[in-house]
Amino acid sequence: MKGRKISITFFICIIYLSLSMYVSSTEGEFLTQLKINLHTYGWLEEEIIPFMQAAQRMNWESVENNYADIVAYSLQYCKKCRMTTTSEEKTELAYHLAIAASEMKAIGFEEDVIVRVAVNTSREFVGALKQYRKKGNADGLGEMIRERIREQVCNEGTEAQRSLIMERIRNRTGTNSNQKEKQGQQLHGGEGHGPH
Repeated sequence: MKGRKISITFFICIIYLSLSMYVSSTEGEFLTQLKINLHTYGWLEEEIIPFMQAAQRMNWESVENNYADIVAYSLQYCKKCRMTTTSEEKTELAYHLAIAASEMKAIGFEEDVIVRVAVNTSREFVGALKQYRKKGNADGLGEMIRERIREQVCNEGTEAQRSLIMERIRNRTGTNSNQKEKQGQQLHGGEGHGPH
């Protein structure tokens, strides 16, 4: 009888370890690191679990995990604003911020600038979310976030960096919103004029 209990306990441990390893491998490095960082910022399991479930629906393979802290910090900012956001909204924001951070670093932005753009994007996201929800355009959330990123990037770097970063973000997130970028160039005096 004692041997049977040990066998059952051993079997349950094996199943638990297998499931833990499976969850870890399906989350990927970025999401695993992001989960750790969210815990560090005081997120509770009941907040993290639905976020991670929503995140599983997106492709995080190309996202570098060294930007997980910047994304977690930005998500924490949204939480402090006390506006209720769905797991899907947080996931979409996290995904675009991670892509933007990676692309900004690749073209030479300093980390303090990347953090500033991410946090300011989160702040603007919270402000624009009410208006977005009123429109009821479920497919436009990613575009709305990219627009917030574009606005923040326009305050940083050179015109060449601004154009390049938005092109790279569009390419990685699979959108062709050249019209929005052209509008941004018109708002900021066209190409070649440097920072405003």
